[in-house]
Amino acid sequence: MNYTGPDTNGQSKIMDNLMSYSKDSTALGNELDEVKTPAGYFAYDSSNQLAIMPAGSCDLDCMMGLRKDRAAVYRLFCDVTSDVLFEAEVSGAMEIMFWLDDKPVKVMTLGNGTDDITTVRMANFTYVFEVKGGAHSVAIQGRPSAYKGLGFKSLRIAAGGEKCKFLVSGTRSLGSETGKQLCTSS
Repeated sequence: MNYTGPDTNGQSKIMDNLMSYSKDSTALGNELDEVKTPAGYFAYDSSNQLAIMPAGSCDLDCMMGLRKDRAAVYRLFCDVTSDVLFEAEVSGAMEIMFWLDDKPVKVMTLGNGTDDITTVRMANFTYVFEVKGGAHSVAIQGRPSAYKGLGFKSLRIAAGGEKCKFLVSGTRSLGSETGKQLCTSS
């Protein structure tokens, strides 16, 4: 998962909590199985621009939402309280875990995916979140099965977030006293 924004000078910035996986591949299924990804972490595959959780990389603690510290984190700012529906570009497994700030985990069903982890589809989340005005942390973690991995490419606001924007920390200011920059996720 990448950020591209005014503070990145046109370059994509890999998000926090992603292990780097730079092996040039077109079919990740067997090749990523060779890479041991610790439970709950995404591994970033640069050739396919996907954050991957291989089959079997979500142990029981992960499945129960107890490995939030290993999730990929987005920053979100809303001007006013909004009911927000998120959508994500995903592949593979059909469940993903989502945390908004310190609220309990929500498990989202994303529909059936193919066994090809590189075939990305757009999936709406199954829950609308009430997001208060102010800065927020959004954590995403896959819930791959023992047999099917999960690929994650982007997170977007599908509806209700006209007053909400994703943020990325940066060094260049856009007039914000906090030094946070507006960005797009891709």
